[in-house]
Amino acid sequence: MKTILIVDDNKDIHHLLNNFLKKTFDFSRLALQTAHSGSEALRVLQSHHFDLVICDLQMADGNGVFLLEQMRSNKISIPFILFTSSPGSAPQVDGEILKAVISKNSTEELAQKIEKYLEIQRV
Repeated sequence: MKTILIVDDNKDIHHLLNNFLKKTFDFSRLALQTAHSGSEALRVLQSHHFDLVICDLQMADGNGVFLLEQMRSNKISIPFILFTSSPGSAPQVDGEILKAVISKNSTEELAQKIEKYLEIQRV
């Protein structure tokens, strides 16, 4: 079973992603968990295994880039997708331009990244 952590301070986004993933992938092969802030996500990541993180870029308590930096400093190395409603230029982390910044309007691109990172097929 593949596990995904969804990090977003907007509960509607949690609901939309959950429904999208259920319709797009074999849900019997996925386990989802949510976090409503970067600090909550970091606590969960330190105590549970995940195969992928899908994180909002802008949240009330910080942003997804800061969470990714915290994950790296805590030696948590798993695929990470920044999901944003305002995709401008890709942010940098430690001088590296992030390649997985996806618009919340691009569910097709999100599905492609999930397929790639988790090596699972769509239904």
